[in-house]
Amino acid sequence: MFIKALSILFILSQACNLSANCITGNCISGKGTYLYQDKSRYVGMFLRAKPHGQGTYYHADGSTYTGSFHQGLKHGTGKMVFRSKDVYTGQFSKGMITGKGKMTYKSGDTYTGEWVNGMASGQGKYTFADGDIYEGGFVNGVFAGIGKISRPDGSYYHGDWVNNKKHGQGVAYENGKKNKAWFENNNLLRKETITSSPMVTEVKKQYTTAKILDCNKEYCHNVQGSLRYKDGSVYTGNFVNGNGEGEGQCIYANVDKYIGGWKNHAPHGEGTMTFASGNVYASLWDQGKPIKKQDVATTKPNIPKAESKPSAPKSDNQTRIFALIAGVATYQHMPSLKYTDDDAYQLYAFLKSPEGGAIADDHIKVMIDDAVTRQSLLEELHELAAKADENDVVLLYLSGHGLDGAYVPSDFDGYKNHVTYEDILEVLDESAAKHKLFIADACHSGSMLAQARSPYNVALEHFYSAYNTVKGGTAVMMSSKKEEVSLEYGGLRQGIFSHFLIKGLKGPADIDSSGLITVSELYQYIYKGVKEYTANAQNPVIMGDYDKNMPVSWVRKTE
Repeated sequence: MFIKALSILFILSQACNLSANCITGNCISGKGTYLYQDKSRYVGMFLRAKPHGQGTYYHADGSTYTGSFHQGLKHGTGKMVFRSKDVYTGQFSKGMITGKGKMTYKSGDTYTGEWVNGMASGQGKYTFADGDIYEGGFVNGVFAGIGKISRPDGSYYHGDWVNNKKHGQGVAYENGKKNKAWFENNNLLRKETITSSPMVTEVKKQYTTAKILDCNKEYCHNVQGSLRYKDGSVYTGNFVNGNGEGEGQCIYANVDKYIGGWKNHAPHGEGTMTFASGNVYASLWDQGKPIKKQDVATTKPNIPKAESKPSAPKSDNQTRIFALIAGVATYQHMPSLKYTDDDAYQLYAFLKSPEGGAIADDHIKVMIDDAVTRQSLLEELHELAAKADENDVVLLYLSGHGLDGAYVPSDFDGYKNHVTYEDILEVLDESAAKHKLFIADACHSGSMLAQARSPYNVALEHFYSAYNTVKGGTAVMMSSKKEEVSLEYGGLRQGIFSHFLIKGLKGPADIDSSGLITVSELYQYIYKGVKEYTANAQNPVIMGDYDKNMPVSWVRKTE
C-alpha cells in the first residue's frame, strides 16, 4: 500500500537579525539588499527594518523564497524552491506554508490542496510519478477521512482512510469488478462483489444508506456521523448536539481501536479497546478512564534459548538463500512510521524475483507490524538460521524504529522487548551458513532452479555458484551512524536507505557491469545515494568479517 508523508521539513520563518550589513539601497523603509550573519540574503522591500512587501530571500542552505513578506515573515503568496529541488507555490502565513498551494517534488510527485503549518491538511490531490492519484482528506500530512486512490489501469478504492491506510469501508474496483469492501489497518477483512445481477441495486443502496454524515462539515444531532480529529483519529457513531455520544467506535491515529459507549470525545460506558500491539481490554469506562478493567490479552511465552535451537542440517552441497524480512510501521508506545512496512514488502517481492534469487516460499518469510514481536522475531531467526548449512546464505532485513544498539519490535513498551543487535548477531554466529547478511533500516543503526535451462535460469545458477567462489563471513549494513536517525521522504514513498537498497539491487549498483552485484558495490551505491539525498545528514555504515565480493543480486541483461 502506498504511504506518504506530506510535511515540510524546513523552517520557513526567518528571524530578521539586522545586526549584519545592508549592502545596497534602503534597508529601513524602502528597497534594499541585506546580508545576514548566517550568509543568507534578502532582496526586496523593507518597512521598519524588516522585510515587508515583495522580495526574495536566499537561504544559506541554497533554498530560495520569492513572494510576499509581512513584518519579517513570509506571508501571502509566494514560491519556495528547496535545496532538495522540491518546489512549492501557494499561500504562506506567518512564515509557514498555510492555505492552498502546490508542491512539486523532485521525484515527480505533486500535491495540490490545503496546508496547515507546513503539512497537508484538509482536502487535496496527490499525484504520483507512476500515475497513481489520491484525492480526498489529509490530516497532518497523511491520508485520513474519505478519499479515493485511482491507478492508471482503471482500478480504484474509494472509502475510509486512517493514517495512510485503508481503514473502514469503501468501494474497490479492480479486474472489471466492483466490490464493497471492509478494511482494518490496510488489511482486507471481507468484501461483497457488486455484479450486474438484480442484487446490484440493493448492494448500492446498502452502501449509500450506510454512508454517514461528515460532522466536520455539518452539525450532527441524533444521527450517525463521523468526526475526524486533528491528530488523525476518527470517531464514527451516534451524535448528540454536535458531539459524538452513545454507541460508536474510534480508530485512533496509531490504529488502536475502541468500540462501545462514547461521550465528550472519550470512551464512556461499556466498551472494548483493541491496541495495535494486539492486547485487548474490556472495561467499564468513565470519561476515558477504565474502571473494572479486564485485560484479556494472552500471555506470551518466553524467548527460546540458544540451546533449544535445532542442530544444523547436514550439507547437501547446494547453495540456498534463507531470508527473514521484518517491517514495523505501527507502534503503541512510539510514533508510527510511514514507509517501513512497504519497504519490507518491496524487498520481499524483489527477493522472490529471479534477480533477487527467486527464493522458494519455504525459505523466505515476511513479517509486518503486530507480527513482529521480540519473541516472534527471535524465534523465526533461530528457525531460519538453523536450516542453513555451510553452503548457504542467511539474509535478515529489519525496518522500523531503532534505539542505540537495538531494533524496536511492535511490542516494545517503552522499556522492555527491544531486540539488541548483540542478540541478533549471536543467533547469526550460531548458524552454519557460509554467508550472513544483516541489513537494518532503523534509527541509530550504526530448490531453486528448474530443470529447464532458460537464459534466466542459467543466469540465476551463475548467481548462486558465485557464492562458492568467495570466502564467506557476516556483513552488517546499517542505514545510519550510531548518533543519526534514519529518514523517510514522501516523494520517494520509502525510507531513504531502503529506497537506494532496493533500487541498487535491481541493477544500478552493478558498478563494474559484471552482471553480478556484490555487497561492496551495493554498499558503495547506497552510501553515495543516501549521503547526497540527505545532504550528509544520514551516513550508512557497513562492518563485519565479510568478503567484499559476496554476491547479493544479478542483473538481467536486455537485448
